Amino acid sequence: MSPATTAALFALRWGATGIGFWCYNIGADSWQRVANDYPIVYPGRTKPVTSRRWEAVREGIEDFRMLAALRKSEATVRDSALKRRIRRLSEVTLPAFTDRSHQEVLVGLGRAAFSESKNDATLAAFRSEMLDCIEAVCREQVKTSRREQQARRTDPHTQQELR
Repeated sequence: MSPATTAALFALRWGATGIGFWCYNIGADSWQRVANDYPIVYPGRTKPVTSRRWEAVREGIEDFRMLAALRKSEATVRDSALKRRIRRLSEVTLPAFTDRSHQEVLVGLGRAAFSESKNDATLAAFRSEMLDCIEAVCREQVKTSRREQQARRTDPHTQQELR
């Protein structure tokens, strides 16, 4: 898995305000390897050509946005079990996903070790838990909306306003 996939989640975990790359699109021939790195976009005839790394960045930013939205929605969630699930995702699952590979980098382990702790399976498990929380929040919002609509239909004051 490319570190580009999880860069935004690392940023969210550590409170960073952005992510960046050493090499975006540089060099005389961007289609060739540049100083031990590859660009994440390439020059095209009329517009940049994306790469798998660029798509990984996009996916990571989407993960960031979903988790940030979940964190924000926690304040309005009524179900205490759902609140705990969102908190667990943010305070336990995210750190478990990001911190081990962070420690591996700090002690100087190679990319192969990094890939053992953060791979497609661990990312899929993180996303699955996150999407389960999103689905539960959406279900709760639909139930709340239906209750409010029903209450408006049965409220005599609302009935007079509708006439």
